Amino acid sequence: MSEDHGLVQAVESQFESWLRGKGSWDPPTEKTGYFAGPRGQELLVVHRDGADGHSLRLRLTETGANGSWRTNLTAHQSADGESWLGLRVENPGGKPAKVPRLAAYLLDALKLHDGGTWLSASPRRVFGPDVEQVAEEVTDVDRQGLYFVAGTDEQLPFDSFANKVGHWTHDTRGMAQVVVLDPAATRQFEEILGPSHAVSPWTIRTFDTDVDPAVPADGRRHRILSTGRLLGRDGTVRSILGRATRLHAVQRPQPARFSPVHRALSRLEDKLLVDDLLPSTTPEPEAGSEVTPVQEPVAPTALSQAEGINGEITFHDGQIELVKEVLGIANIDREALTEIRNRADHASRSTNAIERVTRQLQERLERIEELELERDIMQEASEEQELELAVSLADQAKLADEVRWLRRRLAASGDAENAYRLLPEEETSRYPGDFAELVDMLATKSGEGVVFSGDEEIVRELAEHDTIGRVAGVAWDCVLALCDYVKAREAGDHTHGLRQYLENTPQGYRAVSPKKFAAKETARTMQEWGDQRRFPVPTHVDPTGETVMEAHFKLGKVGMISPRMYYLDNYTQDGKVYIGYIGTHRRNTQTN
Repeated sequence: MSEDHGLVQAVESQFESWLRGKGSWDPPTEKTGYFAGPRGQELLVVHRDGADGHSLRLRLTETGANGSWRTNLTAHQSADGESWLGLRVENPGGKPAKVPRLAAYLLDALKLHDGGTWLSASPRRVFGPDVEQVAEEVTDVDRQGLYFVAGTDEQLPFDSFANKVGHWTHDTRGMAQVVVLDPAATRQFEEILGPSHAVSPWTIRTFDTDVDPAVPADGRRHRILSTGRLLGRDGTVRSILGRATRLHAVQRPQPARFSPVHRALSRLEDKLLVDDLLPSTTPEPEAGSEVTPVQEPVAPTALSQAEGINGEITFHDGQIELVKEVLGIANIDREALTEIRNRADHASRSTNAIERVTRQLQERLERIEELELERDIMQEASEEQELELAVSLADQAKLADEVRWLRRRLAASGDAENAYRLLPEEETSRYPGDFAELVDMLATKSGEGVVFSGDEEIVRELAEHDTIGRVAGVAWDCVLALCDYVKAREAGDHTHGLRQYLENTPQGYRAVSPKKFAAKETARTMQEWGDQRRFPVPTHVDPTGETVMEAHFKLGKVGMISPRMYYLDNYTQDGKVYIGYIGTHRRNTQTN
């Protein structure tokens, strides 16, 4: 959003400055049309005037060694409400885009805000008295982008940490707001929003939209980058925050007031393409413009008697007749030549327009196919989750019945005190908030016979998709089941493999539904994509440091992905189970 009444003019100016920085090119952004650049670039400019205000679409298409990139900038200067602009950089191949310098230009030149949050190009340092404004911005229902809040205390230098936060959040500029709270503000922030939405010192918390501090469970949606994670490589932290911001920007619904403007601009863009395919008429001279008179060729009135001259005239007359015959014109005059020029110009424009129409239709077809695929996957995921929910509710009801029955039996035996006491804190299972936290928790299970030997970064990438930690919780249930499987074998309560354990779990041990478990892949999958099932293990398990793992847990669906956990049951060799992979679905006969 913007309060700048000259928004469109300011956007044009910043866009032109950005283009000049790319090379010696200064196309007119005040005129609707397509413009070709010196290095194969193409710029689309669409202006629209309506009762609701003035709108502008600028789209730069560049093709180079890194593929094709499109920078889309839309600005709307409202006649009676808030003006706004949107910036999107995309690649047909889905490559992640860096934040363009254009974003910094716009942030520096315009007063932009997201809901009630003023956007800044660098993190805002907030001290005690100003923390109430931060709390209002975090909970603002009109906010569309992410809001990163970093906390501190007196143990470390505030300015040094704030500078680090600026480096870590470099790739979020223009898409999210970032603040760093001083120690006093960090404490007051917790007092205002409560423990469930607090920001611990030396962490960065990512606040999604629609924050509701009155609901403690809402805190699970707003992920925390722990101190331990921040102590890792700076590039990794910067990548995590950048990816999360881009994913949120892509997945969030478009505000309702944006849609009519985008549709109107798209209609004008389509009309521009169609107009280039239609024959053009002879342009009328502009008022006040001078037209240089051209002498029309006339037939000679007197011919020299010299034979050579007669022969030359005859030759040129024949050439002229040939030209008229080939071009299909009766006379060579201004009107005929202007018509020929218009035909040539139209042919050139038509060729370019046909290429643009073909490209646009192909892009729209690909988008339709992508949306249809997403719809099918979402529908399948919804049906699967409904089934899982029904099973979970049935299990909860059964467990509640068992608890009541056991409590009555315990009370009847004379131990009423223990029968109705609250569950001790140490007996409560702790679950990860997301896949990044799951990585840290996996390390605690190596002493229980379950060792994670895979790539931690691949696991952490799932946190971008599983924003509330639902699938991470399923993964943790599978880890706990593996731990109890090892315990059952050590205790002699179970003597077979994991499938038998899940189907006939000994009393008192954890398990997951056998439906989540698959002992093997299909023969075709292993034949064609078996190399994607080789995962890291210690060298005493396999001297190569890798081994094939077919057994896996299906962790469920989240958005467009279906995470899997692959493991190797090595209990009979060294008493351990190795988890070699937790990540997106590996390739098989059903993936694309």
